[in-house]
Amino acid sequence: MKSKWLRIACLGLTAAMLPFAAACTDPDSGSGNNGGNGGNGGNGGDSTTYYDNEQDVLVLSSGDFDGVFNPFFSTSAYDSTIVGQTQISMLGSDDEGLNVTYGPDEPVVTLDYDETMYDANGNVTQAGSASGTTVYQMVIKNDILFSDGVPLTAHDVLFNLYVYLDPNYTGSSTLYSTDIVGLADYQAQRVGASDNYLESINRTFENFATMRTNVILAYVDSANYGNYESFLKTYNNSRRTYFTENGASDGYEDYTVEDIQADITAIGEQFEADLLSTYNGIDMTTYENEYSFDSSKVWQGFFYEIGLVSRVSHQGANGLIIYDTDENGKFIIDWEKYDIDFNAEYTRDEAIQFAYDALYANQRSIATILTGFTTGDTMLTNFAAEDREYFYDLVQGEDGTLTVPSISGIKIKDASEFNGDTTYTAGEYEMLEITINGVDPRAKWNFAFTVAPMHYYSTPELVNEAMADTDYSESFGVDFNSLSFMNEIRRRNSVPVGAGVYQASTRYDQTFVWEQVSETDYTQTQASAESWNTVSDGFLNNNIIYFIRNDNFATTGGNIEEVHNATIKHIQYKVTGTAQVMTALQGGDLDIADPSATTDNTNAVTETPYLSQVTVQTAGYGYIGINAKFIPNIWVRRAIMTTFDPELVQAYYPNSLSEPVYRPYSITSWVYDAFPNDGVEEWNPEPYYEYDPSGELAREYLLEGGCTYQNGRWYDKDGTLIELTFTIAGETRDHPATNTFLEAQRILESIGISANVVTNARALYLLASGGLEIWAAAWSSSVDPDLYQVYHSESQATSVLNWGYDAILDDASYYSEETRIMRTLDSLIEEGREYLDQANRAMVYREASDYIMDLAVEFPLYQRSDMYVYNNTKIDGTTLYSDPSPYMSPLAEIWKVSFITAD
Repeated sequence: MKSKWLRIACLGLTAAMLPFAAACTDPDSGSGNNGGNGGNGGNGGDSTTYYDNEQDVLVLSSGDFDGVFNPFFSTSAYDSTIVGQTQISMLGSDDEGLNVTYGPDEPVVTLDYDETMYDANGNVTQAGSASGTTVYQMVIKNDILFSDGVPLTAHDVLFNLYVYLDPNYTGSSTLYSTDIVGLADYQAQRVGASDNYLESINRTFENFATMRTNVILAYVDSANYGNYESFLKTYNNSRRTYFTENGASDGYEDYTVEDIQADITAIGEQFEADLLSTYNGIDMTTYENEYSFDSSKVWQGFFYEIGLVSRVSHQGANGLIIYDTDENGKFIIDWEKYDIDFNAEYTRDEAIQFAYDALYANQRSIATILTGFTTGDTMLTNFAAEDREYFYDLVQGEDGTLTVPSISGIKIKDASEFNGDTTYTAGEYEMLEITINGVDPRAKWNFAFTVAPMHYYSTPELVNEAMADTDYSESFGVDFNSLSFMNEIRRRNSVPVGAGVYQASTRYDQTFVWEQVSETDYTQTQASAESWNTVSDGFLNNNIIYFIRNDNFATTGGNIEEVHNATIKHIQYKVTGTAQVMTALQGGDLDIADPSATTDNTNAVTETPYLSQVTVQTAGYGYIGINAKFIPNIWVRRAIMTTFDPELVQAYYPNSLSEPVYRPYSITSWVYDAFPNDGVEEWNPEPYYEYDPSGELAREYLLEGGCTYQNGRWYDKDGTLIELTFTIAGETRDHPATNTFLEAQRILESIGISANVVTNARALYLLASGGLEIWAAAWSSSVDPDLYQVYHSESQATSVLNWGYDAILDDASYYSEETRIMRTLDSLIEEGREYLDQANRAMVYREASDYIMDLAVEFPLYQRSDMYVYNNTKIDGTTLYSDPSPYMSPLAEIWKVSFITAD
């Protein structure tokens, strides 16, 4: 049986709902220019202490960072919070999350906005038409500057769009799911391409990746996989035929033995990187209850996860595998396979090197690495991307010209063509126009993407070409369908740059300085490159993020009373454990935070006179996830769900600050609302899975799923012992789902299933690659209850990895029940996008939620409220957002927040 680390596809998690990043001070904040006074230290005295917005630091706290501070690829909530401070979007949202916002007094790119619907004959219609189109127009402000002083223009807007819509884009944005006119043609490089054709292309290159893998497997281990030359011939014949039939024969070259060797080198490098990632993710508390490991020796857990050591077992009745235990009931470990000494001391690097040498002893080891480890999934993805990139390179020809150079439904026009109420003079403003097929109530929210600077995230050559394309016809700063180009964007992961409220800095106020070779050559000078290196080294330092005011932020708005430079010059984010947040607030080390709204924390605020709180219902909900990759039997997953008691969360949150939620929507969503004019009643769904503390219902599900009971233990239908690990994100069990997990553990163990409840500070990192079996987390909810990103089978967002969609899609015959459910769910999600009126959409989404529950990969658990706590002797409470809502926190207008000053 494979280790839990094995065969986990990589990528990131989106939509994880976590604290907005509360606060802790820099212990060295008195040093350097970015210093100043700390908190009041809880003095609570009668005299007023005044602060200086130019010198003192507003310190916020955060969970652990993944370090992907990139607007295109950040996935964790903590990374995204950091990126968000540096960016502005095309559009904003109102307090209720119902309408987009724009205009001179809004900190967004769009000055004016209009959407017009047309029927199939081109006539304007108020109802919309599935056979017609909808045109969105956004007038672009002229005076916006990025933090480095470079103007934000239509070129930047197009650059961001074309990155998000590129076939090789793998970030969290789902803009690609919007049916933009001409998008399919562009992505397929074929006029008249359909969605089915695009799916066919993807399947073709996935098949090529499998063939290429087979060539490598046979090359390194012909005894088990056959003659590699036969596989090589099949791969080359298939690829050559496809390329020739689709206009990519000129310059085509077959895959060769030299290419095989290059791939073997790449596999080894990827394997070493995966070993490092796995080691960093080991939490020894996972093994405390059932394994006789030394908790101080991380290498032991690491070696177990990658299969260097294993549990001793014997074959029981009916061929079932029985794992041996010692006198303490802990599993006995076999240390002898690789001659490993239990008492050895390995550093991280030594352990990784030992593992690499042991598992990659010779080229034949590549077969095991490709078929048994996560590296195999990564290489399959890379192989498909590389062949796709090669294909389109040849389609373009020697001059690099694309058959379909642009997306016809995306244009930059003069604002004199604006359809709205305002009339603009020709040449006064430029305007983004996007045309979609039919209607899509979600589209306007997808068009609220952030606008990051092309000159920073693209390459000098591509920027030069784009800036020279004054007609906006074919050059957008993006290398089409290029894996290497996407990696170029990732080279900027460590320092985000944009036009947001704050800019990345160091503790000494050093910031990124943009300096290029000439007016037409966007290659950075040495001085500019050195400034990037300086900020890259100091932006995240000793678990502290440093920000300084972006003096150009005021250019995003016209009314200085509404949009202006940040009042407080310096802010910091520091990694802080959730258990320490309230203590730090009381000690004056935090300025503002959002600790969990527990009884203890609520009482602590009440008892501390210099702390004040604001409570807002959360736009999101807590849930328990189950990955079908690790628990492939849908009946086992359903059995587990009968052991979850959502009422236990109420013991964590006081009063009315939490309530059970029975479907995968935040209660703040209008999907629950009544629409009396349309005959739609308010929705109050009942629990989908009955909670049964006796475990009898779980037994029934297990038997239904073909599981067997032997020697006091339950085995899956394939004879595998059922063992479960429940993971709580963080370093402690201070979590609203803890009691629910502990009760589930009690029930499961009472019927013969081993269940372990563990904490893991890197749980969010593991979720980013679909690496947890059962976990408790939470979703943030967008202003629209669209389900595509998180639940559609064609979603490119990494969130679907958590459900095990990759495993389900790879083996539809094994996951036949899941495949059937997902087909229906996909249809309902797509149907929901065909209605503009909320009543019809609500009915569709309510029905879709039952299929999500039937899939048994997510158990909605609770709806909570957020509690924002701030030091009222340091922060001027009147400068916080005055009317917070689920979509607008007290820091929604952070540029207005001020300390209590002498003025």
